Amino acid sequence: MKTAQSVKAIEEIMAQAQVYASAWSLVGSRIDEGDELANAQEQKAALRALVERAVLEPVFIGFDMATGPDMSVEIQLPLGRVEG
Repeated sequence: MKTAQSVKAIEEIMAQAQVYASAWSLVGSRIDEGDELANAQEQKAALRALVERAVLEPVFIGFDMATGPDMSVEIQLPLGRVEG
């Protein structure tokens, strides 16, 4: 389910993906003064951090574990004699 928070997170990730792509496109170009690879690696790390946050912290994308859907699982065991 999309929420304002999840839309914002996706927009933030997409914006950082664009920054990373732009930074990588400068590596080895005529205007690269030798520091563009380091910049591209920094932008990649920033993008990775955003993606990890979205995957590992559900609240970041608007899913609140406290008020979200019931995700409990019921396990039914057969009654009977336990042998062992």
